[in-house]
Amino acid sequence: MGIFQNELDVATIDLEDRFKLEIGHYFTATQYSCVCLDTFTNGLLSYQLSNILPKMSYLGCLSSSSSDIIKTFTGITAPISTSASSSFSLETAKSMAKKFNSQVCISLSGISSIPDSKNIITSKVFIAYMFNNNVSEKCVECFGTQSEVIRQTLHACLGYLKLLFIKYPIKKKEN
Repeated sequence: MGIFQNELDVATIDLEDRFKLEIGHYFTATQYSCVCLDTFTNGLLSYQLSNILPKMSYLGCLSSSSSDIIKTFTGITAPISTSASSSFSLETAKSMAKKFNSQVCISLSGISSIPDSKNIITSKVFIAYMFNNNVSEKCVECFGTQSEVIRQTLHACLGYLKLLFIKYPIKKKEN
């Protein structure tokens, strides 16, 4: 980072190499496929997943801020009025996992405050997972500049994904 650079550019957010390797190895070992929906980080979750996951595992990401477009694309029929809610994230995770026949689906939505005089915002982020037919959700509250909030969100999202690989190990079929 340069001496005169005051804030980290959002496009340069990077995760620790070890963290990336571990998640990539989990997907390689299980041969799971992953799809995601991102209405909060403007495509940065998709960017990180495309760099972390093996090409055969990453099916893609829908990034949109319009709940109507997302409902149309995913086929959700439930009356959901906002895209920044726990129920919206859960429904879209279930719907996209089913639609794309994916073992892992991450749905990310959230809402942020207006920046104060120091560009500090508070955000509430809803992360839902459909992980090998197990549904899980997290609500994360983040505080900082926009780039810090996005970094916190990405770390929370991928950190909990790593935990799900440990929580729901592959069960071998007994003969």
